[in-house]
Amino acid sequence: MAAVDSGLPRLLQQRLQQCDALHSLPARPEGVDGFLDGFLALCDSWALGVFASPFWPRFMAGQATAGEVFGFLGQLYHRTAGADLHNRCACENCQLPALRPHLLRHYQEEQGHAAMIADGLRRCGAPGCQAVDAPALASTRRLIALMVSLSRWPAAYLGCYGIFHAPATIRDAAALRRQFAGFAQLYPFAAPGFDAVCRHAQLDYRLGHEEIMLARWLREQGPPDGEFVLGALRGARCAAAAFRAIFDELFTLRPQAAC
Repeated sequence: MAAVDSGLPRLLQQRLQQCDALHSLPARPEGVDGFLDGFLALCDSWALGVFASPFWPRFMAGQATAGEVFGFLGQLYHRTAGADLHNRCACENCQLPALRPHLLRHYQEEQGHAAMIADGLRRCGAPGCQAVDAPALASTRRLIALMVSLSRWPAAYLGCYGIFHAPATIRDAAALRRQFAGFAQLYPFAAPGFDAVCRHAQLDYRLGHEEIMLARWLREQGPPDGEFVLGALRGARCAAAAFRAIFDELFTLRPQAAC
């Protein structure tokens, strides 16, 4: 694949170029549902690579430090705030008149949601306030820059949301509540922060965002052509690599993590 001007480390770009999975879907899929089933399954597979970061075993075992936990929540805050930027860029850069209303609606419905997470973090006391006030990690900034860059290519931009909403099996409010309630039980000192992230996710669900914009767009337009398929896959793969880099960076900061 062609290198994307995203600020991703060269090694990650090389790995993306070598990824044979880009050719695992048919160039001319039969029907929208057939494409979406294969695409979302592939995104779920790539998302497993995100959770293979060494950050996650410690976190899921309840062994993360307070600094790591608030660092994690802080990156969720910064990533949500950054979405306002790349969602706006997607609207401004869109050259497809039929797609622009979808992008504009998504931008308007998502705008300002970072404030919910910031409020929850501040209710955690000084450590949560510090997480909000601290700058985003370099890897988080690269993810946002990637999305801004990909906003010029609709297929790649829409494809990223297959990663943002992975796994495709978590598509209801009850599953979201169970997930974040489990995190709060592991780290009760950060419970208001996890509750805020959960409320944000539930709001997305009420807005109908559990079905990614790519799916809604294709149900209007019909099956994608080969160029669109590869564009969506490339965008999703880049997003997965960028997300993995965030958790890897959080893990490398562990010795310095402190509130």
